[in-house]
Parts: sequence; structure tokens; C-alpha cells
Amino acid sequence: LIAHDFWMFQTAVLLGTVYYDFEPTMLYRQHANNQIGQKKTFGEKLKRRLKNLFSANRNEREAQAKELIKCYGNVMSSDTRTIVKYIAGYRTSLSDKVHLLLNRNFKMQDNISTLYLKLRILFNAL
Repeated sequence: LIAHDFWMFQTAVLLGTVYYDFEPTMLYRQHANNQIGQKKTFGEKLKRRLKNLFSANRNEREAQAKELIKCYGNVMSSDTRTIVKYIAGYRTSLSDKVHLLLNRNFKMQDNISTLYLKLRILFNAL
């Protein structure tokens, strides 16, 4: 469902501690035909987000949450397991959806991305 490096990052965040190394140790190359990668302009980002919001394959985070619980639920902290269970059940449980919408710690790196995350929850597209 997702890139392997992001899966590893999610697993590390949920199960342990992530240390950020400010020293670059490998090169990252992007080109115009990248299938995955950061879009540069606001318009490109908006277009990608709207497409993802209304695409047929729109519940990848829900699927990831279910898989994380299946694989690592027994070693997650209680708080982490609770939030992951909310993500796994948000489309079938109004209570889970409300918990995600109101949880101030369930956010992205900036306000625009957090707003988009909350919209995805509302539109059952997480």
C-alpha cells in the first residue's frame, strides 16, 4: 500500500524512538517523471490532494492501521494502540471518527496538512 521507507518510519514511530540525523548520508534524486515525491508548487499539491480525497483507493491509512495492529498490536503502548484502533475503525464507528477529529495530537507537520487530514477523516478517505 505504501512505500517501504514510510512503513518503516511508521513502525519506528509507533514502537520506539526516532532519532533524526542532520548529517546527509545518501543522495536523493528527483526528476520530472517521479511516480512518488514532493510536488513543488501549491497548485500541484492541491491537485494531488483533491485527487487522493476522491480517488477509489482512498482508505490506505485505515488498511495500514489494521495491519499495524495485526503485526505489532501486542507490543504497542496502550495510548498508541488506542489511536491506531481509532484509525482502523473510523469509517464504521462514529465514536472513533470523533476521537480522531478532536484529538489535537493527531496532526501533520503543518496546519494545511492537518486540515487536509481532518477532511480525509470527514470524507471517509483516510
